[in-house]
Amino acid sequence: QVRNDRRCVILSSIVKVYNNTTMPLIILNIDSVDPKKYHRMAKIDINDEYYVPIELLYTHSSSPIFISTDENEHNGEIYDFFSFDWEKEFLSERKLKLKTGKEANFIVFKEVTNAYSENTDQLDHASFSLYIHPALHLTNLLPVDIQCSIDNAEQIDLKPSELTLITSGNKQSKLRFIIPSYNNIKWISDSVDLNVEGKGDHNEHLVILHNSTKPQQILKMVLRVDTFHESYRLLFYSPFWILNRTELQLEFQ
Repeated sequence: QVRNDRRCVILSSIVKVYNNTTMPLIILNIDSVDPKKYHRMAKIDINDEYYVPIELLYTHSSSPIFISTDENEHNGEIYDFFSFDWEKEFLSERKLKLKTGKEANFIVFKEVTNAYSENTDQLDHASFSLYIHPALHLTNLLPVDIQCSIDNAEQIDLKPSELTLITSGNKQSKLRFIIPSYNNIKWISDSVDLNVEGKGDHNEHLVILHNSTKPQQILKMVLRVDTFHESYRLLFYSPFWILNRTELQLEFQ
């Protein structure tokens, strides 16, 4: 890198791991003969990063990195782990079983950056950044509280404008939305299958919510599905917006 007309030389491992999940991650050194034998190499806190030591990258004949979650076990026990081949793989969906019996779903995305060879000015090598994300990110853009049921197994609550990172669901999940109170009515949506592609350029799903006591009365909302590093970024909002560009206080009836 060149900074202020000076060359800045950074010596680092060729593999860097970013933890963009909701829980601390553990880098493991797994015994090549007995996978039940392992050592904790490092803990990566939420929104933190870690350069994987060179010797760990070449421990095995293949090139896997072993990753688990830190569930604050005093005995250091690991319940489950997954591997990612930093040389051959570019994208992967991974699951981890937690001590609670639930599963955590992650997206591992690899980004390749050119790097200099030793003692040369040639950009003929590569460094690798591994981004680990929850499979789903959900943002509530409505001005009211909502709830989201994931695969009829877990329900999360979202305040207006709140973003929630979801590991309990994946890109094939089915979601059901609930508005606990709008006009003093509880509204419950039909199921939305994320495995089915939405409409239009923005991959939008029409979400129909029914009055819990009079199902023929409905509300129409939109669930937009964007992707970043192949994880799903979900936006839940009304199809109609009103912007007040005047200097007056307006009331909508």
